[in-house]
Amino acid sequence: IIEDKLNKVEFDYIDGYCESKSVWNRCTEKGWGKAGYISKNKLPLGDNGELFYTVNELDITKVVGFSNQNTSYELEDILFGLFQGGNHFLIMEHGDILADISDLKIGDELRLQIKDEQVLYFHNGRKVYTSKEVVKENLYITGTSLEDGVLIDDIKTTLQIENELPSAEWDIISGYCENKGVWNRCTKEGFGKAGYISKNKLPFGDNGELFYTVNEPDITKIVGFSNQNTSYELEDVLFGLLQKDNQFLIMEHGDILADIPDLKIGDKLRLQIKDGQVLYFHNGHKVYISKEVVKEDLYITGTSLEDGVLIDDIKTTLLIPETFVTYNLSTSYKNKRILDVTNVVSFSYLERYSKGANKPLSFKIYDVTLNKKLAPQIDLEVKRGVNLYQFELSEMLVSNDIKVNHTYQIEIYEDRSKKRYVQFVFKP
Repeated sequence: IIEDKLNKVEFDYIDGYCESKSVWNRCTEKGWGKAGYISKNKLPLGDNGELFYTVNELDITKVVGFSNQNTSYELEDILFGLFQGGNHFLIMEHGDILADISDLKIGDELRLQIKDEQVLYFHNGRKVYTSKEVVKENLYITGTSLEDGVLIDDIKTTLQIENELPSAEWDIISGYCENKGVWNRCTKEGFGKAGYISKNKLPFGDNGELFYTVNEPDITKIVGFSNQNTSYELEDVLFGLLQKDNQFLIMEHGDILADIPDLKIGDKLRLQIKDGQVLYFHNGHKVYISKEVVKEDLYITGTSLEDGVLIDDIKTTLLIPETFVTYNLSTSYKNKRILDVTNVVSFSYLERYSKGANKPLSFKIYDVTLNKKLAPQIDLEVKRGVNLYQFELSEMLVSNDIKVNHTYQIEIYEDRSKKRYVQFVFKP
């Protein structure tokens, strides 16, 4: 291991542990596998990586390992685990003990390594077990323990921190007023009569999720998925996270199906679509699986009852659907947008952007008529003008590539939530 390449584990979820002077100890009566932690650090499929920690407690029950879930620390979801049972080091996979390796003492080092999709277990630098499974998915670091007072170890890892998911963007906001970027309910209309609908969309058949952090008590609100991009009526919220006073409830089609746990400020609620199933999570613990399956495209939607209730900063994997801008370009025509079409295509891409002076963009270009990519991806830093992005494509389009009456499409990636397309056609 090259020590300067190790990263600190940062946690996306910590549930059932209390912090004092930066030390986290288990402090809940919840059972084994019901309190735990999940990392922001992620190992993408195909990459190599590892985690390790030093034993600093004996006579305890705990497991630290890798999960393919960034939402669960249930024992069966820990695919590959370093299990400490009493003073023994054991191998646990999917909740099953596979091998009792050795006795443990304070200061021993336990390591779990992914190398070329193999899973290797080490004790004090010696390889002691090779999993019969291979890695098939992205992995996250996770752990759980049994007894109160057990520490979250200082886990070292080569895994990188995954970029934070983007916030949902809203296509419709009704009955909420904005002040310095914060939206609060400001209407006397009833529950389900004021709300919001996202630009973000989950196409049918895709996986995706949303989550938010509870930041208000004693309110009534729902956030969830709808198949409508025009309605936030309660019956149109197909799958919803309902916060009523300090309770977390499951609501589907306007009906309450389950009352899960009490809520407190800082709790994380997550709604996930995976292979058509709808899964509900509270602080990383899967609490409900819908009896329905997804049959349509979905949008994020929400509504609340009381005046003053916030629209939460909802994080999501859902993308904003492509937007198309089409230009008809003449091979002998020049204007403000087209500077020279003999060898260079240069135009201005209209986009409001207020964060910083420059914006990194990535481009791919296709001949749509021939269904052919013309050039590899190009990454550029685009300087912001007065609400205009200007870039030249001389590297991407030369005169030999341009064919009359063909449609060309430039695929523009602005960030994780925006993929846009500019189309243009050359006319004789």
